Amino acid sequence: MISARTFFKGTTTLPKQSKPRAACVVKAVRAEGENKAAATPPPAPKFCMGMAGSSAPFPDFDPLNFADGQTANQLKLYRESELTHGRVAMLGVVGFAVGENFNPLFNGSITGPGINHFQQMPGVFWTAVVFAIACAEGYRLTYGWVNPVDGLNDVIENKEGSMWTLREGDAPGDLGFDPLARAFFKGTTTLREQSKPRAACVVKAVRAEGETEPAATPPPVPKGFCLGMAGSSAPFTDFDPLNLLEGKSVNQIKLYREAELTHGRVSMLGVLGFAVGENFNPLFNGKITGPGINHFQQIPGVFWTALVFAIACAEAYRLTTGWVNPVGEGKEGDETLWTLREGYTPGDLGFDPLGLKPTDAKELMERQTRELNNGRLAMIAIAGIVAQELVTGQKVFSF
Repeated sequence: MISARTFFKGTTTLPKQSKPRAACVVKAVRAEGENKAAATPPPAPKFCMGMAGSSAPFPDFDPLNFADGQTANQLKLYRESELTHGRVAMLGVVGFAVGENFNPLFNGSITGPGINHFQQMPGVFWTAVVFAIACAEGYRLTYGWVNPVDGLNDVIENKEGSMWTLREGDAPGDLGFDPLARAFFKGTTTLREQSKPRAACVVKAVRAEGETEPAATPPPVPKGFCLGMAGSSAPFTDFDPLNLLEGKSVNQIKLYREAELTHGRVSMLGVLGFAVGENFNPLFNGKITGPGINHFQQIPGVFWTALVFAIACAEAYRLTTGWVNPVGEGKEGDETLWTLREGYTPGDLGFDPLGLKPTDAKELMERQTRELNNGRLAMIAIAGIVAQELVTGQKVFSF
């Protein structure tokens, strides 16, 4: 019997014939689309991305071409900087006008030109001002900026990263702070507030659709006491008499360890500071004397400001390294509050200038346990030192 392929030699079946025809149709559609695209010129880019600020008599004012060739992110950074400096300057002008004519604070002892007022204030007030500025700047950075630590890692790996990058969708200068509008226009919401429930609906819809598909396998929970982390040693192995770990999530247990390590390290420094400071203190012309609990009050106010600033820098680095941004990083609602980053080891900030961190896993576990035990002992010791000096009024360390 003669087969169809032999009998109709040189012909093809319908599916084979349809392929070149479909290719011709695709090419024709593409060509038609290209012709339309060529006929319709792209819209001209707006000055400064169409953001506010261009007004008569100087519209599109950029004599030095700062905006020429800049990316969208760079233009937004310029606007963020302009708004921030403008707001501070407006407050400064009001401060000069009021402060030079009406100043009831500090018993009226602040006098003269406004440029000399700050130096006349008590040092403690300097600390309060630095702390307030740190809080405001910290909120602004976590609200509108991409985590700079992620960008630093990208730079180290020679990748295009997130250093000096504003969050997508956030308008420069819009920190969501508008208390007067909320009170005056009661019952209304801003565009940002409206977008949150809409985004939540989209997230829920996507999640509901994804539930029909096989769920992703969650990462395995580490086995062992306290997730198998260091710190369990004789004679008190698996020590948890108050059952603080019972029923806790992986993140909560890691938060406990982060807090324990942080307080332990501060306590170790504190004990060392008491021992040295009560016997050897050449700073400030040797005027700092007596029990260690009274030393801080004797230090000039300017040093308080420097100390608060140093603490703020250290804490900011710790939070941006190990913690998820509390304002949110693409998750819904409050899921990012009090959350450590996945893969972050509590207490590991990458700070090891002397190269003491072992590469062997067993040796590393022993070193971590030693640090924890010394930190625990230091926490008990610092509490005892402070209590004894408060009761006796005498130095604990006298060499």
